[in-house]
Amino acid sequence: ETDYWATLTPDDPVTWDAPNNYKRVGMVVPDGTNEFYVNMCTTAEEIFKKQGYDFSWTGATDSETAINAIDTWVTQGVDALILLVQDTACENAALKAMEQGVLVVLGSATFSSYHVWCCQDYYNIGYNIAKMAAPDMKEKFGDDASYIVLGSTKAEFQNQKTNGLIDGMKELYPNGTCYEVIDSSNYQDDVET
Repeated sequence: ETDYWATLTPDDPVTWDAPNNYKRVGMVVPDGTNEFYVNMCTTAEEIFKKQGYDFSWTGATDSETAINAIDTWVTQGVDALILLVQDTACENAALKAMEQGVLVVLGSATFSSYHVWCCQDYYNIGYNIAKMAAPDMKEKFGDDASYIVLGSTKAEFQNQKTNGLIDGMKELYPNGTCYEVIDSSNYQDDVET
């Protein structure tokens, strides 16, 4: 019998058979309107469908939406969940899913129990954002423009990404001035402000 409380490192092999015949996968991403996540989910859907899986996804800008999606999918008999959630508020819903035999794959926040965590270097992600932004800033605004960094410290991985972006901009756009670092858990509201 499978131990659904196992904590695996990213290098551990995972073997798993869908507990029912339907082969259903649900995926939660942070924002269902963001082009990056829409493209990711559309591509994932194509890949899963080719393998005979039913694939559903939702964008959850808040924990309640993510928890509701997880609970609904578990009730419907989902076999696996891919969670790109921004904090640990969904952990209990994920644990309940694991108790039902659902494979849980994490791609962002780390829970105390899961089957697979796709480890990422968040500092490097932030730094790479700066690598894209700095040349664009130079081209459009010259060498010494002011800018803001819209980031978050809601979870440690978000803090790492924000720090990577800040450090990258200091190094790659040294004459620019960081006017402010905005700690925001709701990016859309701050962008519109």
